[in-house]
Amino acid sequence: MSIRKLILLNAIVLIGPITLAACDGVATPIAKPAVTLAKPTVVAAQSVAIAVIPTAAHTTQDALSVVTASGKFKTLLTALNAASMTNVLKSAGPFTLLAPTDDAFAKLPKSTIVDLLKPVNKKMLVSLLASHIVSGKDTLADLAKVKSVKTLDGSEFAVAIDGSATSIGNAKIVVPDVSASNGVIQGIDTVLGIVH
Repeated sequence: MSIRKLILLNAIVLIGPITLAACDGVATPIAKPAVTLAKPTVVAAQSVAIAVIPTAAHTTQDALSVVTASGKFKTLLTALNAASMTNVLKSAGPFTLLAPTDDAFAKLPKSTIVDLLKPVNKKMLVSLLASHIVSGKDTLADLAKVKSVKTLDGSEFAVAIDGSATSIGNAKIVVPDVSASNGVIQGIDTVLGIVH
C-alpha cells in the first residue's frame, strides 16, 4: 500500500464515513474500516522491547540473589544461613564464588552435612565456606591463565585445564561463569576442603 493510500485510509478512520459521488451522480457512503494497519506494528515492537528487559536485568543481581534463583545450590544456601554468611554474597566484591551444587553436597555422607550445620560447629562451617570464595572476579578465561587460586580462608587450590574442562582442586566446574553484579559464580561438582 502506498503512503498516499495509507494517509487517506487513516483520514477516513479519523474523520468517519464520508460520502463520495459515483459516476452516475448517486452518493455512495464509504464504510469506516474496523482496524488500521499501523497500530499492530507499534504494539509488536513494544512487546519485544519489554521481553528483553528481564534478561538484561539478571546481571544486576548480587551473587546471593543469583544463587537463590538458580535452584541448583539449595544446600549451599542452607549452609550460608547456618554460618550467618549470606551478607558476604551481598557485599560489593568483586569475588568468585566456587559454589558446590546440590549434587556436590550429595556426595558427602548425610551425617557430615548434619554435623556441619550444628551451631556448635559454626566456626568450622564458616572456614569451610570461606574456602569457596576467592577475592576478585575469575572467569574461565582468567582461570586458564593461573596455576592456582587462594581463597578467603587462606587455602590454595590448583587450577587444571583438561580440554574444555576446568578443575579447581579436586572439583570440576560444571556451571561456569554465572555473572552477578558483585562477581562471578563457578558451580563445582565437589565440596572443597573435605576428604571424600
